[in-house]
Amino acid sequence: MIRLKSLAWLGIAAALTFVSSQASAAEWRRQTISQDGFSVEFSGPMATAPVKLAAETQAAVVRSTMYSQSSSDYAFTVGATLLRGSFNFPAGVSGTVGTFKCARTDADTSATLPDGTLTRTVHASQCDGDVQIICRFFQRGQWFYQLIATTRSGTDQADSEHFVTSFRLLPL
Repeated sequence: MIRLKSLAWLGIAAALTFVSSQASAAEWRRQTISQDGFSVEFSGPMATAPVKLAAETQAAVVRSTMYSQSSSDYAFTVGATLLRGSFNFPAGVSGTVGTFKCARTDADTSATLPDGTLTRTVHASQCDGDVQIICRFFQRGQWFYQLIATTRSGTDQADSEHFVTSFRLLPL
């Protein structure tokens, strides 16, 4: 079983990638990432980077990649991780959300899609001081996907909602 704290890097990376302007001024464009089995919309240039994993986690992971876009007011991140073995989905979700140290969980919903894919969406606020988050998670087969939208508290959540709901799993 993979050490779940090691995948919490996505939460930390999303929080640390705030850099320049607002997403709402840009046009949303669908990015299809065939090798990782998904598509998602970003409103600006997307950065891609392999994830550096702790040594004990590397043995349990085939590959892990982060796709992101950020500014001084927001960060949109997708983490796609292909696992070698079993994975504890609830613990993976809790580990990622826990990295933000949120004072409030505003919504937390789970579902199982018809193909057996597990999903969970968490909205939280008062995170890391003045950040609010929307996280959406998927586990399909050996894949674990993490979508993380972070914005400053009080910021309109429309772009964050657009980002996390634009995610689509590609057909197998």
